[in-house]
Amino acid sequence: MHMTVPTFDPSTAAGSPVGGRTVGEVLVAVAAQHPGTTAVSGPGVSLTFGELAARATAAADRLIGRLPSDGRPDAPVAVLATPSVGLVVAASGVVLSGRPLVILDPQLPAGRLQQIQEMAGAALCVVEERLAEQAATAGGFPAVTDLDDLIAPPASPGGGPGTRPAASRPDPEGPATIVFTSGSTGRPKGVVHTHAFLVAEAAITGRHAGLTAHDRFGLVLPPSFALGEHALLGALLNGIGVHVYDPRVLGLRGLPAWLAEQRVTALTMTPSLLRALSGAMPTGGRLEELRLVITAGEALQGRDVRTARERLGPVTVVNHLGSSETGQLTFGPIAPTDPVPDGPVPAGRVVEEKEIQVLGDDGAVLPQGEVGTMHVLGAHLGSYLGGGPDGPYGRAEDGRASFRTSDRGRYDEHGVLHQLGRADDAVKVNGYLVEPAEVETALRAAQGVADASVVAVRTDTRTHLVGYVAPSTDQRTPSPAQLRRELAARLPSWMVPAELVLLDELPRNERGKVDRAALPRPQRPDPVPPEGHWEQVVAGLFESVLHRTGVGRDETFTALGGDSLGVEELLTRLAEEHGVVLTSAHVAESPTVRQLAARVADHREGGGTTRSGVKPQRQHGSVVELRGTGSRPPVLCFAGAGAGGQAFLALAEALGADQPVYAFQPHGFEDWTLPDYSIGMAARRHLRRLRSIQPTGPYRLVGHSMGGLIALDVARRLTEDGETVASVTLVDTVLPQRLVDRAWRADVPADGSRPAVAPLPGDDKYGPPATRRELWRRRALALGAAVLPPSSGGRTEGMLELGVRVALMHGPRNWPGRAAVFVSHLNETSLVVWRQVMTGEATFTTLHGEHNSLLRQPFIQRIADSVAADV
Repeated sequence: MHMTVPTFDPSTAAGSPVGGRTVGEVLVAVAAQHPGTTAVSGPGVSLTFGELAARATAAADRLIGRLPSDGRPDAPVAVLATPSVGLVVAASGVVLSGRPLVILDPQLPAGRLQQIQEMAGAALCVVEERLAEQAATAGGFPAVTDLDDLIAPPASPGGGPGTRPAASRPDPEGPATIVFTSGSTGRPKGVVHTHAFLVAEAAITGRHAGLTAHDRFGLVLPPSFALGEHALLGALLNGIGVHVYDPRVLGLRGLPAWLAEQRVTALTMTPSLLRALSGAMPTGGRLEELRLVITAGEALQGRDVRTARERLGPVTVVNHLGSSETGQLTFGPIAPTDPVPDGPVPAGRVVEEKEIQVLGDDGAVLPQGEVGTMHVLGAHLGSYLGGGPDGPYGRAEDGRASFRTSDRGRYDEHGVLHQLGRADDAVKVNGYLVEPAEVETALRAAQGVADASVVAVRTDTRTHLVGYVAPSTDQRTPSPAQLRRELAARLPSWMVPAELVLLDELPRNERGKVDRAALPRPQRPDPVPPEGHWEQVVAGLFESVLHRTGVGRDETFTALGGDSLGVEELLTRLAEEHGVVLTSAHVAESPTVRQLAARVADHREGGGTTRSGVKPQRQHGSVVELRGTGSRPPVLCFAGAGAGGQAFLALAEALGADQPVYAFQPHGFEDWTLPDYSIGMAARRHLRRLRSIQPTGPYRLVGHSMGGLIALDVARRLTEDGETVASVTLVDTVLPQRLVDRAWRADVPADGSRPAVAPLPGDDKYGPPATRRELWRRRALALGAAVLPPSSGGRTEGMLELGVRVALMHGPRNWPGRAAVFVSHLNETSLVVWRQVMTGEATFTTLHGEHNSLLRQPFIQRIADSVAADV
C-alpha cells in the first residue's frame, strides 16, 4: 500500500526531534501551519485548528485558576463527557495546562469511576452538564467545573495559541495522559503515557497507517481508552480533521448515513465494530468516500475483510496490533485488490520504531516460524501508574524500554508477525492443550456466524469448552448441531465445544471487547443414563448425529441442538440400521431419548401398537402434538409453506414444560393426502382438528410465514362463531402484494409513492422466473406437491412452491383483535400495509435475523416471552 506522509510531521514539530516537544506544543504548531483547516467536527459545531488552539488555550487559563490551591501540583485533571467537540476542546485545554489528562467514560458504572478516581487522584473533574449527577455519585473529586463554561470562546482574540507562560510547560518526559484498562485483579490498571510517547505515536501513525493530509477521519471509538486516544491524537497531531460520532449513544444504524454525510475517508475501529458497520449498511449501499479502515483491539478475520469490501466498497483494511502499555506495534495493510487470507489476518510488519522479539520459555529469541511469547522494545513505551520493579516493564541493555506481554506469536518467512492468542488462555481439555482462539476462528468461519467467543469452564471433575455464537443477520441461523458438524470436519474432537450457546449479540464491555464475565453459562442438568436396549440405541444415534457425548434419557433432541437436517439424518439411520420408518412429526411428538425409544420399540415389536406412556400413532397427518400436557391453555401454531410442525419445537422448548403446544402443518406434508389449494381451505381443515383439541376459547394462535395468514383466517372464523381469540402472534408473515394497492388507495402519500411490501422469503429464488423454462419448472413443482412421495425432497419443494402461489392469491381480511407481529429486519413491509390488516391492538417488533431463523434460538426466546405473557 502506498503511504503518504501528511504535510505536517509531528516528529519534527518546530524543527525539534521526537521527544523535544509536548503534545500541546505540537498541536499549537499544527494550528499555526493550518489555521483554517477543520480540526474537529460534531453535530452542530465545527472548529478549525486555529479555533481549537485558541479555545484550548483559553480553557487552560481558566483551568489553572480553578484548580484547588492545596492540591498536588502534578495531580491529574479528569474530563467526564461523551465523545464530542466539547470533549476534544476540554482535553486539549488540560494538556495545554501542563496537568496529566484522565478522560472518563460516561458508560462506566459509578463504582468503576470511583475506583479510577481513587487511583488517579484527579484534583478537578471537568463535567458535561448532563453528567453532573453521575460525577457526584462517583464522588471523590476535590473540585468540579462545568465543561461548557470551561471551553467557552475567549473573550477577546488577543493572547492566542502559543502564549502559555514558560513556567507551565510540562516536561516532555512527564505524564500527558493516564488511560485505564481492565486488570486481572478486578480493579482497573492505570497506564501513563508521556508527552514524548504520544508525540512519537502520532509520528508512527503518520508514517505507517496510510493517512494523508486530505483525509477526513471518523472518530467512532471513545478516547477514554488507548485505541481511541491514539486515533484522536494520531489524526490531530498530523493535521488531519476529526469527525466525532459515538455509536454507543447515537446508535449503529445511523452510522452509515453519518459516514456518508460527513464524507469520512478513514476510520479506526475494532473488528467487531467493523462487522456491525458492515451489517448496518443498507442493501446496495456503498460508502463512496471511505477508503481506509484501520482495525485493532481484537483478532481480525479474513471474512471481515471480504464482507467490508462487499458492503462498504473498495476499502483498504489495515490490521493493526498495539496495546495501552506499548502503543502501536504493527500495521498490515490489505489493499482492495490484495488476496485475503482465510481465518485470522496476520498482525503485519513491526514498525521501525519498535522491536518485537519472540521468546521461548528460557527467554532466548526464537528463530523464524517458531511460536513463543512476544517481548516489546522501544524508545518510548507506557508505564503503569504507581510503577513497581516487578511488573512486565523493564529496561534492555541498550537502554530501550521493554515490556513482557502475555501474547504468543511467530514470524513467517516474509518477516510478517502472526499473533496467536494469549499464553494464559491455553487450557487442557481431555489431556490436550487447546487454544480457545483457534476454536473461535473455526466458529467464525462457519456459515451464518457473525461473531464467536470460546471460554473454558472448569469444574471439580473436568474442563470443557463453551462456544458462544452471534448469528449473521442476513443468513439462516445455524443450529448447534450444524455448527458441531462443521467444527467436527475441521477440528479434532477435543476442540469441539461441549456446549454451544446462540446469542443475539456477544456482550461487550465499555472498551468494545467481549465481556466474558457476562456470557451466560449453559444450564444443562446432569444427564440420567439411558436404560434398556432401545434407549441406548436412540441415545447413541442422538450422540452421533449431534456430535455430543453423554446424552441422557430425558434430554430432548432440540434442547441438545438438533435441527431439521439432524432429524432427517436420525430418521434415515433408524430406517437403514434398525428397520424403523418414522416421520419428523414422530420425533417432534417424542422428543426425548426415553419417548423416542419407546416409540421405536412399539414399531419394532408391536407393529405400531402402543405401550403405556406412549402416544398412539397419529390418525391426522396435519397436526403434531409437541407437548400434550400442562396446566395452561394450549398454544396452537401454524407452519409455513413447505414446513412441518417440528418447526415449532424450539418454541415449545422455550415455553416450558407446563405449556401444551400443538402445531398444524400443511395437509399432505407427510402422507399421501392432497394439499390444500387456498388459505381458506387450509383454515377450515385445521379448524376442525383445532376444535377437537380445544373445544372453546380463549384461543392463542401463532403462525410463521404463510402460517400467519392461516392463523389470521382461523382467528376470524373462530370470532364469527362467537369464540374469543385472546391473541394472534405472527412471525415474519409476508403479506400479499394486493395489500399494497389497498394501502395506497387508503392513504396516498403526497409524492404518490407506494408503500413497501416485503419480497417473498428467498426472493432470488421465488421472485419472477427469469426464463420460460424456470416458469414451467415451478409449475411442475407445484403440481408435484400432490403426486410425489411424502417426505421426499421434491414433494417438500413442491409444497413450498404451491404455498407461495396460494399466499400470493390470498386476500386477508382485517383482524380487529389483539396481535403481536414479529418481522425480520429483511422484511421491508411498511407499517401502513400492516395497518390495513391489523386494525386492533397490535405490537410490531423487528428481530435482526433471517426469515426461518426467527423460529430458532436466540430469536425464538423473545417470541416465546410474548406468547407466554398472553397465556
